Amino acid sequence: PDRPGEPLTLLLPGEPPTPMHVHVLAREDGRVWLSLAREGADPCLAARLKECEASLIEARGREEHLLAVASHELRTPVAILAMLVEDMKAGSSWDEIGISMDSTVRRLSGIMENLRAQTDGQSRGEIFTLSEIGFQILETFGSSAGDMRLRLDQSQDAETLLQGAPVRIVIALSKLVHNALVHSRGTEVTLSSFLTPGESEAAPATVTWMVRDDGIGIAPAQRALLFDAFRAAGNEGTGDATPGLGLYYARKSIGMIGGKLWLDEKVSPGACFVMTHPVRLL
Repeated sequence: PDRPGEPLTLLLPGEPPTPMHVHVLAREDGRVWLSLAREGADPCLAARLKECEASLIEARGREEHLLAVASHELRTPVAILAMLVEDMKAGSSWDEIGISMDSTVRRLSGIMENLRAQTDGQSRGEIFTLSEIGFQILETFGSSAGDMRLRLDQSQDAETLLQGAPVRIVIALSKLVHNALVHSRGTEVTLSSFLTPGESEAAPATVTWMVRDDGIGIAPAQRALLFDAFRAAGNEGTGDATPGLGLYYARKSIGMIGGKLWLDEKVSPGACFVMTHPVRLL
């Protein structure tokens, strides 16, 4: 793969000759493994791949939103059920705990119905505040931060009512915060945000988020590959020995609502990711 492949014309029954480039990948036991690459891109295939990718991102968004909300809503009734089970083990009769057990199970059923309706009804016009998103990220990752500290630093606009796509914002921020906690090797991760009004009342406002850590930073050689699918490598900053899709999906998710995500290369020590997206002021 480090040099141009050999040209080859592939002939298949019922199809026109297809120009290809060939690379020899390996030779073993009298066999040769080849990779065949078309010379020209197929526009129909590219469109289908883009459509499939958008559907996949949408599905991941619904899944992560459901998990975040479910973990918050189910915590109390599950704790009550665990307590009732312990009471039964200690010798309590059904007459003593039956009413509580029945009401808690009915509450769980109601929560599940609400979650289903909430997830199915996601749109790009939801109302939210920066404070709500910030505390959701803090609650989701605070308990798993280990020895690191996750800190929230918000501006005076944190309670301003906004309209936009909070699910996609949470997805992107979750990827950034998770990577910082797992890979930065620092002591603190700070999530901050502020609001910039539009140039006119009709123009959308802009939200800026920053996820900064005080860890080992990201090597210059790795920065160009950070947002490529399956390309981020190395064990500095947000990369590890296993290439992944975290930052790729974060940029894709926020990009689908007109936002941008980049690494602020001037920040040192540590790493700082900056994310902006448009919102409507209410």
